[in-house]
Amino acid sequence: MTGAFDSSEFVKWLFKIRNPYESNTFKGSVDYKLDINFQSNDLSVLGYSDLVRLGIDIPQIYTKTSGEKSNLFLDYKLKEES
Repeated sequence: MTGAFDSSEFVKWLFKIRNPYESNTFKGSVDYKLDINFQSNDLSVLGYSDLVRLGIDIPQIYTKTSGEKSNLFLDYKLKEES
């Protein structure tokens, strides 16, 4: 899947919110799986969620309704510098 993210409309909308904690932008809950591995001073975090129970009320093309599946993956690695 490829696409383009035009952040200008999103940023305009974001600055209209006075208190994001009271905006009802995000509704629902998120089920997720997170695997954390710490070996030899290296940290690895793998995460996944299908966001199926989360609704996001933001400008049109970025809106997501609850019940709609949208996969989210996280792959984070932190290595100790020598």
